[in-house]
Amino acid sequence: MTTAELVRRAYAALAKRDFEALAKLAAPDFELDVTERVFNPATYRGEDGLRQFLAEVDELWESMDLNVERLVERGDDVLALLLVDIKGRGSGLLLQDRIAQHWTARDGKLVRMRVRADQDTALAEFESGAAH
Repeated sequence: MTTAELVRRAYAALAKRDFEALAKLAAPDFELDVTERVFNPATYRGEDGLRQFLAEVDELWESMDLNVERLVERGDDVLALLLVDIKGRGSGLLLQDRIAQHWTARDGKLVRMRVRADQDTALAEFESGAAH
């Protein structure tokens, strides 16, 4: 399975909030780097970290739609360009933003995902080979 296929399956699992399906795609040492996000910047590691991240998402957001506009693949790396629509839990606040997510796979498993706040910068770095 290509990295792009792994990433597509990860987004399908995220859309369903299916932790088990997502965990099966990730390596035991999976790292989720969301230090560039506005709300609760952090890095999560392993299955426990992934579970914590998804619990925080459910706590903050009534809905979160990650609409993949483009996937750029380079070997074991994929840059996903996304349109994100989120609705705050309780507040009903609606937000829309374009972000990038840089995924890396190894041995058929996802090992890292890094959120990038600026799509243009992320794409330029990815295409130049500077991003990692």
